[in-house]
Amino acid sequence: DNIGVKKGDRVIIYMPMIPEAVVAMLACGRVGAIHSVVFGGFASNELASRIDDSKAKLLITASCGFEPGRTVEYRPLVDGALKIAKHQVEKVIFFQRKGQEVKLIAPKEISWEELLSNAKNNDDIFFLTKKLILDLIAAHDIEEIISILEERFKKDFGADESRLIFFSESNKN
Repeated sequence: DNIGVKKGDRVIIYMPMIPEAVVAMLACGRVGAIHSVVFGGFASNELASRIDDSKAKLLITASCGFEPGRTVEYRPLVDGALKIAKHQVEKVIFFQRKGQEVKLIAPKEISWEELLSNAKNNDDIFFLTKKLILDLIAAHDIEEIISILEERFKKDFGADESRLIFFSESNKN
């Protein structure tokens, strides 16, 4: 909300395979934004092509990605894509990887951390932390996943069971 993304807006997610990429996808779904995941590390011209095709309002990225034996700096790739693209995104969110932080150019660029610290903590926000995502990944079955989400939802919102509706194959009609 504080960056102006709303239902129907388009968002490019250009990140490495980190939990924050999943959080970005889920956040887009939460507000009804259409997201396009672009493989982190794609060349600038490929990212520019996706920006132009989607007419994205927002680009969510990271300062870098780690591959076996090397670090892929995203900043030069993002800068190159934004220079090449005919369509200009309104904002760029950078998730700063520890020890690989990049200098941000305000007001167009904002850090992931700053975005979270500016977020209003209300009923429209359900934060997915790294711990929650890892707990969900480690869950053994759908019942355990539901239990984890119910517990977290109750903790965040003080909700009772009647407000929680989850669907699985076993209760689908």
